[in-house]
Amino acid sequence: WLSVADGLVNASGASGVRFEGISFLYSRGVALSFADSSEVAVANCTVRGHVGGVLLQNVSRPTVADSEVTELGCAGVSLHGSGDTLTLSRGYANISGNDVHDYGLYKRTYQPGVEARACAGCVLDANLFRDGPHFGVHSGSYGASRTVLSSFTRNTFSRLLQETGDSGAIYSGRSWTDRGNVIAHNTFADVHNTGPPIPLQAENTHAIHFDDEMSGWTVVHNRIERCHAGIRLGGGRDTRIEANAFVNTTFGVHFDHRGLSPNRQPQCNITAYPSAKLPLDVRDVLAHGVGWAQRFPELAATETNHPCVPVDDHIAGNEYCGLGAASLVDDGHNRTVTP
Repeated sequence: WLSVADGLVNASGASGVRFEGISFLYSRGVALSFADSSEVAVANCTVRGHVGGVLLQNVSRPTVADSEVTELGCAGVSLHGSGDTLTLSRGYANISGNDVHDYGLYKRTYQPGVEARACAGCVLDANLFRDGPHFGVHSGSYGASRTVLSSFTRNTFSRLLQETGDSGAIYSGRSWTDRGNVIAHNTFADVHNTGPPIPLQAENTHAIHFDDEMSGWTVVHNRIERCHAGIRLGGGRDTRIEANAFVNTTFGVHFDHRGLSPNRQPQCNITAYPSAKLPLDVRDVLAHGVGWAQRFPELAATETNHPCVPVDDHIAGNEYCGLGAASLVDDGHNRTVTP
């Protein structure tokens, strides 16, 4: 095959469109791209041999289901905007039952199986993510990229992060306003670096990584086995990690208080640094959002309740078997505070 197409489907303003039982094979761009659309569905299809698989930009009620998405130079499914995170209005994106594998073949990092940004009420359910050099799922961040009220359930993550460090099969970072998200009933297996040595944190690969004070997630009833590490809670707040099983990992949960380090203070200490983006983001959703104060009352106290400290995290009821190190690991001087 010698492809000359820049993509196979490119639509804007579409509504009520469904592609089912079709093989989309080979192009030099994104196979299917939709913008400012609604009720677009890709079901029981094969998407193979493109730069990217499916791109959904500002699409309400999109569906990608029961499809194989594979042999891609970059990301599998990119969901950029569904619903309204500021008003907590769900977009009802549904990414379910897909086999997403062998992606990131050209651009080896930051090209996940699914990227979910600016997403309210999105569902990722019963997908298989396998054989990728970096993330399985990359979701959330501060400001317009935040993810809220979304669920990541019954997925399997296998043989990921093979060429990278300082990452997670599910990765999210740098936000106090990614709220109401649940990671539940997933299986993570054989998530670790397998490639040649890399100079930065090759050992720092996790099933789930909440980076740089990412907060507010619920992680329950997941099984994590034969991974380098289980869950990294990087200084975040209001996070619940309960009833998970860690089997034959180096350690179970690693948590720290990085917000108190001098190089992180400009991110979270608005008293000393008026441009600190994490508390400014909280101010924005409370001042301009709809329903945030009622739905997430804990946000009102973020500037007074030990700012920069990982308060109100709950790590309980987990099972640990065959770990290579401690079940719970902190940085040696963690100062988590519960009021």
